[in-house]
Amino acid sequence: MAECTTRLTDIGRGMLVSWSEGCGDSDPKSTATSALTYAPLGYIETRGESDTPRTVTSNTDISGVDTDTRIVGTDTEITVSLLDAKDLVDVTTQQALRDYYDAEVEAGRDPSMWIRITDPLLGVYRYYFCVPTSLGRSGENEGNRTAEMTFTRTATNTPTNKSKQVETIPA
Repeated sequence: MAECTTRLTDIGRGMLVSWSEGCGDSDPKSTATSALTYAPLGYIETRGESDTPRTVTSNTDISGVDTDTRIVGTDTEITVSLLDAKDLVDVTTQQALRDYYDAEVEAGRDPSMWIRITDPLLGVYRYYFCVPTSLGRSGENEGNRTAEMTFTRTATNTPTNKSKQVETIPA
């Protein structure tokens, strides 16, 4: 089959989302000496990455009628909408993620993880160090059971290990 390099757009189906338990000092990349094991979140319907700038503003005699706005950081959320499904090896680990979350919270720890977005259109993995901030599920009487998960990027507290990293997908 021909692999055309002139295609500039793609559909979202190819963007995979996976997760791995990890700490801020873990190296999330596939080339790491002690590589993390990423588990897929299967049956994904939509996935999104959203950066919201954190700002400070001021009004001074120099800024006049305008507000002087400075971006001082960013808040990143990754949202995933899925069909709620049982865990299946190499397909989905939705319940395993929920179980990990429950176990960490019950033990008095933050359930931290690395989220990996596989983006074949751009040929990269994007890694985010996150905490899960919403793990919802619902079901209609005559409809699909669905789930929505939200992950919020958080500080690694390791200056040499950024909370967002990008790696070219190995050929």
